[in-house]
Amino acid sequence: MKMDKQMLFFFRRVRRGCVGLVVAFMAVALAQAASVALKVEVINATLQSPWGLVLPDGRMLVTEKGGTARCWLRLARRRGTLGGVPLVSSEGQGGLLDVAIDPAFASNQRIYLSYSEDDAANPA
Repeated sequence: MKMDKQMLFFFRRVRRGCVGLVVAFMAVALAQAASVALKVEVINATLQSPWGLVLPDGRMLVTEKGGTARCWLRLARRRGTLGGVPLVSSEGQGGLLDVAIDPAFASNQRIYLSYSEDDAANPA
C-alpha cells in the first residue's frame, strides 16, 4: 500500500504528538519527584470524552470522541464548536480522535482530523 504525502505527513505529526505527550508526562513526573508545586486550572469541565488537543495561535482545539471539535480562545474565555466536522462512528474504539495542524497553519488554516466512519458496504 502506497501512502500519499498527506497521509505520511499526518502519521509523522501523530508520532511527534506522541513524543510530546511522553515529554509532558516526564515533566510532570520530574516535578512531582522534586516536590515542585504545579498549578492546575480547569478550563472546561463539560467535555464528553476529550481525545485530541492542539494549540494553534492562542486557541485551543479539542476533539471529543463522540464527534464534536471545540475551540477556545483562552485569553478571552470564549468558546465555540468547529463546523465542517464529518459524521463519525463512535462505537467501541471509533470516533473523532486526534487533531493536527498543518505546518503552514498561519497562512492556510488547515487542520487534520483522524476519525472513524460507518461503511455500509463493509459492516463490522
